[in-house]
Amino acid sequence: MKPLNDNLLVAEIKEDQTKTTEGGIILTQPLDEVRGSKAGLVLAVGPLCINVSKGDTVYLKWSEGIIINVDGNEAALVPEEAVKAIK
Repeated sequence: MKPLNDNLLVAEIKEDQTKTTEGGIILTQPLDEVRGSKAGLVLAVGPLCINVSKGDTVYLKWSEGIIINVDGNEAALVPEEAVKAIK
């Protein structure tokens, strides 16, 4: 799949869902997800993307994209402006 314009195809990076804080509190949802962003791996970029490249790990608001199924895995088609940070 090839995104058009400034759109990106991003696959969610699955992390261990259960973590324990130093104080012993068990978290069942990653803090990034609670705050509204998730990490993703950029699978493809549109021709007008300037700051993001294929293979980058990005943090974005998934709610700003269209969730699609790519080869049996969930991915999001999002505009480049939905990316909040690049790792």
